[in-house]
Amino acid sequence: MGIVTTQQQEDTLQLTVGSEMSIYTATELKTELYRDWDKAKEIEVNLSQVDELDSAGIQILLQMKYDSERLKKPVRFVEHSPIVIEALEMLDLISRFSDPVVISADKAEV
Repeated sequence: MGIVTTQQQEDTLQLTVGSEMSIYTATELKTELYRDWDKAKEIEVNLSQVDELDSAGIQILLQMKYDSERLKKPVRFVEHSPIVIEALEMLDLISRFSDPVVISADKAEV
């Protein structure tokens, strides 16, 4: 999978992030995530494939949320991978994103 795959569903731009959101991919990742920003009324970012996330990746997510609020363009993060959930919890950012974080039964610890 590439860095970001894009699919348009009516007014919603669906973006799926590839495996890495790090300092090494940050510039290209941000370019890809914002490439079709103006073409959609809503944006949905699927994070299920993310298996590496550092502070540069977190900054991009925070920037997208900030721009979403500032420009009144809904951005939703969906299907958070375990790595994304772990990072957001560690940084106490789960509530900042206000998107439902669903943990599947097979990934939940007992």
